[in-house]
This record gives sequence, structure tokens and C-alpha cells, in this order.
Amino acid sequence: MAGKVIAVANMKGGVGKTTTVVSLGEALAADGNRVLIVDLDAQMSASFAICGNALLNRLITAGYTITDFLDDTLVHTEKLRMSDYTRAEVSHVTHRGERLDLSIIAASARLREIERELIYELTDKGMSLRAIEGRILEHLRDDLDDLRERYDYVIFDCAPGISAFTEVAIRLADMVIVPTIPD
Repeated sequence: MAGKVIAVANMKGGVGKTTTVVSLGEALAADGNRVLIVDLDAQMSASFAICGNALLNRLITAGYTITDFLDDTLVHTEKLRMSDYTRAEVSHVTHRGERLDLSIIAASARLREIERELIYELTDKGMSLRAIEGRILEHLRDDLDDLRERYDYVIFDCAPGISAFTEVAIRLADMVIVPTIPD
């Protein structure tokens, strides 16, 4: 059975998107599911919450982030897979004495820069924003199918607002969670 993809998104920041992603990911993993969190926010809050500072710095330095994947595959057109950028068993949380099966593809602060670079490069070639999103969507769909086979849940932590990457995550998702504050 293929895993489910969940995007957590909202136009507004500070509404609990990352808290929802981390809590949901850990709860699903505590229930015995294989969970992958993909951090699509350049603020890197989900990455930091799950990895901690030391591991996150190592992943960024080694080039194992979603930023590097998108740069390598969309900007530099290298033939790599999202799974090559996955870091397994990153959670320090345990449930009933066992460590959670929680993996991550971390973000880096360069994520917004890579998105802008991609948009500039492709618009210079005459592509519209809709066509660029379509290209990203096509590119990620195959990789996501591979991840659906490996994980029970793939959860995207989207940046505030609508970016090309957030739009694609929403379109690829089986479910979109939109956290809001009650006021």
C-alpha cells in the first residue's frame, strides 16, 4: 500500500504549521508508522526541532537538504533522487522504550534563493510561473512515488505564503492541513 502525503500549509506565519508537522509526525511514528518529514520552509524550524542544531549543521554542510536536492536536480539538472537526501532515524523521541521511525529531508536557509534562481532561469527561457510549477510537479511526482513505497506518511512542512514549492506540495498531497489560530 502506498504511503499518504500530507501538506501542512497556510498563507500566514505563526499559526502552528511546524508544530503540527512535528507533533503529527511523532504521533504517527509512535503508532508504528514509517514517517518522512520534508521541510520546505527556509526558516528550518521543523529541521531544527527534529534534528537539533549539531545534526542540522552537518546535513547543511554535507549538502543533504531539500535545498541541495532542488538545486542539484532542477537548477543543475543532475539525476538524483529525493531519497538520496533522506536522513533516517533522526528523532530522539522514544515511545514504549523504542526510538521512533522518523526520517527527514531537512531544509536550509538557501531554499528561497534556489526557488528564485529557478524561477528567474526558467522565465528567461520563456516559461510562465504555471509552467515552472508544472515542471517542478512532474519532477517531484516520480520521486514522491518512490517515497510513498518507503514510508507510510510523507509530511511537507510548507513555508508561509504560497511559493512555487508550496503550490507543488499542495498539489501532490492526498490531504492538506491548514492550521489556524482561533481569533
